Amino acid sequence: MGTAGRGVMVRITVDLVRRRAEHNEGRLSTLKEVSLHQQNIERIEGIGNWCKELEILYLQNNVISRLEKLNKLKDLNYLNVAINNISYIRGLERCEFLAKLDLTMNFVDAPRGLLSLEKLRVNDRLVDLYMTGNPCCDYEGWKEFVIGSIPSLQRIDGAVIKPSERIVANQRVAKIREKLLREVRELGLDDGGAEDVLSDVSDEEDDVDFEYVDNNAPQPWNKKTRLRDARQQDREREEQEDKRKQNQQALFSNPPKPRREDFDPLPEDGSRIFQKNEGQWDYTLDESDDGKDLVLDIAVGKYLATELIKSDVRPEVVRLLIKGKLFQIVLPEPVQSDKAAAARSKLTGHLVITMPKVKPNEALVAEKARLKLEKELAEFRAAQAGRTKGNTLDGFRDGRLQTYDGSTLAGDFGTKAKVTEARDDSSSEEDAEGWDIDVPELDGDGAEDDLPPDDSEIPDLEC
Repeated sequence: MGTAGRGVMVRITVDLVRRRAEHNEGRLSTLKEVSLHQQNIERIEGIGNWCKELEILYLQNNVISRLEKLNKLKDLNYLNVAINNISYIRGLERCEFLAKLDLTMNFVDAPRGLLSLEKLRVNDRLVDLYMTGNPCCDYEGWKEFVIGSIPSLQRIDGAVIKPSERIVANQRVAKIREKLLREVRELGLDDGGAEDVLSDVSDEEDDVDFEYVDNNAPQPWNKKTRLRDARQQDREREEQEDKRKQNQQALFSNPPKPRREDFDPLPEDGSRIFQKNEGQWDYTLDESDDGKDLVLDIAVGKYLATELIKSDVRPEVVRLLIKGKLFQIVLPEPVQSDKAAAARSKLTGHLVITMPKVKPNEALVAEKARLKLEKELAEFRAAQAGRTKGNTLDGFRDGRLQTYDGSTLAGDFGTKAKVTEARDDSSSEEDAEGWDIDVPELDGDGAEDDLPPDDSEIPDLEC
């Protein structure tokens, strides 16, 4: 659904040129080169007054319909106006040093636009001309007319003009020009002169109201649709910029939410308690290795002061207030909140809260104890089997062994098992193998039969 309107015309301003002149520290009076491409510019203005020493000017991919106000650029050497809305040539007569002109993909047609190229005859330093993509390129004899009308040309569309082509062009240029003038008269003009042809061009493009439509539909390639699309893009860009400014103003105008000073009261009617993570912290909630505790590990940041953290552990919920932001999580099973302990890692800053369960799963606790014991025994056997010289197995296990049902064996096992290397080749037969194993005795009435059954060999222990 379209909306009517003229749209927005992009103008060349001092600020625009200055932003494009950063390589010259923003100074325009000594600027030699400037690029104003892809700006949806409709008219050339101001550049001749601000940048009189300009030598290279890029204006490609805009919607410029006329070459104007360039007469003060005496030193202009290269002008690129490719992909614009130019249909005729004028206003370059005083650009005395113009050597390269790019008119690719414009709307220079025949006969009117082709005849206007005769005005470039006075630019006696012009050697390069690009005309690809213009309607006049479909006119028979257009190249001969251009070569014959502009004697200084050496290349057209990058191709060097051969002497034979120049001879043919000089022979045919008069007839082609007469044909073009005849076609101009047929257009209804009183005088067939090229000056009147050019003066007959109107500025109706600037006064047309355009209907803004959906650009997804195929559109014809002409001056009007290009101008309409450019103005529509400018209008949409301005609307987006206005919206961004409004959002920015709303962001700073609205006062920030006050920081929480304390926890909100929990519902007492048994209604649902929701999970909350206002600070978007990473966290994990797992069981401890022995299955007796729930362990909450939350990444609160290494450099966050502990004084900014408040904790509230309940039997069914854990709440933290971190810099005024609430973290709240419902526990999968009840815990003994009065026995919960909290600690922070000095390396990562993580906050770890350990909460003993009210009713730990005895079967799960026993299973985890059995797996842990099997792992430790396997590590001990692997250390014995390796028997690499110089290795020391110190502290196989500090603590007490447990049976499958969770009861504790009498005595400490593995308080220290030290393996030393034999250094004397003339020592006993046991030392000759290079190892000496010293394991403390078991205290109490603990016996080897109380150890878990295992098909693999268990080392003999002195009781």
